[in-house]
Amino acid sequence: MNQLLAKYGLACVVALVALNAAPTVSYAQVANGPEVLAMAANIDNDTFARASIRLGTREPYWLPVYDTLVHLTSDAKLEPGMATAWQWNEAGDALTLTLREGVKFTDGTPFDSEVVRANLIALRDGGGENAFMLASLRDVEIASPTKVVLRLSAPDPALIENLASAAGAMASTISITALDAATRPIGSGPYVLDADATVPGRQYVYRSNPDYWDGALVKFKTLTITPISDLSARLNSLRSGQIDAALGDATVVAEAKGSGLSVTTYPVDWEGVLIADRNGKVLPALADKRVRQAIALAFDKESILKFMRAGSGTVTSQIFSKDASAYVAELDNTYGYDRERARKLMAEAGYVDGFSITLPELRLFAAFTPVVTQMLGEIGIKANWVPVAPTEAIAELQSGKYPMFVIRLAAQTSWSDIRRVVAPDASWNMTHAQNEELNALINAAQRASSEEERTVAYQNINRWLVEEAWFAPWYRVDSVILTNKEVEVHPRPWSVASSVQYFQPRN
Repeated sequence: MNQLLAKYGLACVVALVALNAAPTVSYAQVANGPEVLAMAANIDNDTFARASIRLGTREPYWLPVYDTLVHLTSDAKLEPGMATAWQWNEAGDALTLTLREGVKFTDGTPFDSEVVRANLIALRDGGGENAFMLASLRDVEIASPTKVVLRLSAPDPALIENLASAAGAMASTISITALDAATRPIGSGPYVLDADATVPGRQYVYRSNPDYWDGALVKFKTLTITPISDLSARLNSLRSGQIDAALGDATVVAEAKGSGLSVTTYPVDWEGVLIADRNGKVLPALADKRVRQAIALAFDKESILKFMRAGSGTVTSQIFSKDASAYVAELDNTYGYDRERARKLMAEAGYVDGFSITLPELRLFAAFTPVVTQMLGEIGIKANWVPVAPTEAIAELQSGKYPMFVIRLAAQTSWSDIRRVVAPDASWNMTHAQNEELNALINAAQRASSEEERTVAYQNINRWLVEEAWFAPWYRVDSVILTNKEVEVHPRPWSVASSVQYFQPRN
């Protein structure tokens, strides 16, 4: 197995050596220069439409334009944004927001309670992947032009955090339903998209908003974001000065440092296998937790991390981050690499001869295909792969037709992760799998009367998920941001990519 991993790990190293010879590609329409932050993204933006904005690597596209009700600092503090204050009622099912006065969108529309209501309802009912953030929102009561009350169907421990993200992004009401909303966003944030200078797929150009209420957040006159999917091209564009900042990964850290670039690493994501068909709708074998446990035991996580991610991460068996209150240290080592135990569990479950499984092959994770195929094969599971186009990846994964797949997902706060990947209506619980015991644990966390009580409930949920092997994570992988000597970054918490607000000129 190490020979196989070394083979594919070596391929990564060979590709890395080629970085020196890779050409610097000229992507820019608006060139880098003084008072410009030139960023490179590893993926193109797909929409600015309010109901459909995405997290992760697409956050830097919309966060400069759409200001949020709450701001999230680089040290994970929640501070006033477009809302200057917030207050829960005693039952925890109503949140009153006091709104910032005198704010206008760049089309002249004033910011008020009606705008807040329109934005929140648009996300909740819009069918986007982040609608889960407002799943508990029953109504938005307008108490005055500068005060709204968010009425919930049940307590939501992550609501304020979500208001610092996609849930709290504010667009002009006109642009919410505009025909060109996907390409011409209208917000009130620190930057304005220059739609005339922007060429989708090539470069996005933003100009500073002179009327933004917090001038301290506007550190550059111009922002450009250039989608460059090829890592070697991103690195060489940094070296040449075409860009100031880019996403990297562990394979280029040494090379980047050797080129005089700054490297910022921080853990955000977990990478591994999401066992989606826990109730056996597509593949009955996966309804047996012994089979799921066998799958978790089948992967040599240490070797995968070493050879495929240059050792930049921490092996784990749980999906929650070390900073989350749900985290339980001893769970990290629950499923070590143990083929014999995995085979025994398969036999106990009645699958001594194994079975076949159809898995989606995503370009982003294609390097893992032979590794996963061999490791599953060693416990009797034959993997058949179906190629999935990058543009269809999320829709295909969330379609529910694949019983499990390799994935890399952000580990955020405890309740956000539960709502996003665990709850029966979670967007990453495609088969709506549920269990009475788990539902009771989720309810206990949601309705806890204190943070101490909620932490206990979160950790009980975590223990249940690990025991039942709903997921087979391999490790928490470090995110990497590369910058030149002109700028510095203080990363946005819980996100693999940081928007312009988290960058500043280097003194």
